[in-house]
Amino acid sequence: VVDIAGVSIIGIGNGTNRPNLTQATTGSDNVMEISAANVLVENILFTGSATGTNEVFIDVQGVANCTIRGCRFLHGSKNLDGITIQGPSSDYLTIENCEFFGTAAGVDNSILFENITNSTDNLFPTIRNCYFNYLESSGCDAGAICVSHSSGGTVGILIEDCTFIGLGNGEAAINPKGQAATRCTGPHF
Repeated sequence: VVDIAGVSIIGIGNGTNRPNLTQATTGSDNVMEISAANVLVENILFTGSATGTNEVFIDVQGVANCTIRGCRFLHGSKNLDGITIQGPSSDYLTIENCEFFGTAAGVDNSILFENITNSTDNLFPTIRNCYFNYLESSGCDAGAICVSHSSGGTVGILIEDCTFIGLGNGEAAINPKGQAATRCTGPHF
């Protein structure tokens, strides 16, 4: 759990020769939880499992100014979500220069804005220059980027210069998950 504000976790190395956080093969927990503001996670490799339970690589828990940069996420059959953003108030989140690969069937979302059940919004998240590849996983079940809210919203979302390949019939690169238009707004949504 990253619970100290202002922490930077920066991996040194390139490709697979950098810090690798691997999903556990038992239990049902997240690989990394961020519960403090102003955290940077950069250049980390996250590797999923085919034998674990339904874990998430990074769970952002209602904190502002979190940046995830230059990370690679290798979804296994049990990593249903890559990054989840829980509200309320996960404001000014930035996910940039990251790669998401489906390596086995079972991927639901690479980035999921979790269900917010009150009227507080996530303000101005940015997803920039990310690469989503599901060729080895037969697609992505719910959407590469999925916004799921029942009352709050994601306001001012910017998604730019991202690449999506390997999505199957009926699968969405960006899925507002049946939301009212006012629950997910932004210049490029």
